[in-house]
Amino acid sequence: MQVMPILRAIQYKDMKKFEQSIHQLFASLPHHSYSKNNIQEYEGYYANVIYSYLTGLGIGFIPEDVTNHGRIDLTIATPDMSQVYVIEFKVVDNENQNGKALEQIKEKKYHEKYMRTAKEIIIIGIEFSKKDRNVCKFEWDRVK
Repeated sequence: MQVMPILRAIQYKDMKKFEQSIHQLFASLPHHSYSKNNIQEYEGYYANVIYSYLTGLGIGFIPEDVTNHGRIDLTIATPDMSQVYVIEFKVVDNENQNGKALEQIKEKKYHEKYMRTAKEIIIIGIEFSKKDRNVCKFEWDRVK
């Protein structure tokens, strides 16, 4: 897997490339990781794989970023605060249940924490299928 596409995706706000990079990340994990356990059923598993990946790339982020309405699963901010990505993860049983991750960001107004300091805010909902063990829904919106 190439490292640079996700960095470029963040830098250039290329959400399609960001989605592809996350999808490729999970597609590259060995299927033995799922043997004799049900790790694919837990949101924390997907979040921690992404946290580890971003850490390895040297990308600064805030996991479980606290707000007055709950916790943002992942916040990525450029050093100059020109871009802030507010990301929520969900695990779904089937793809008909999707749309909840982005909806939660909007309902709980997680992005409001950065309205004063960020030049641009992009909210992203990423949903993972328990069955396919990969991204099944990727939605985003620009709120500022």
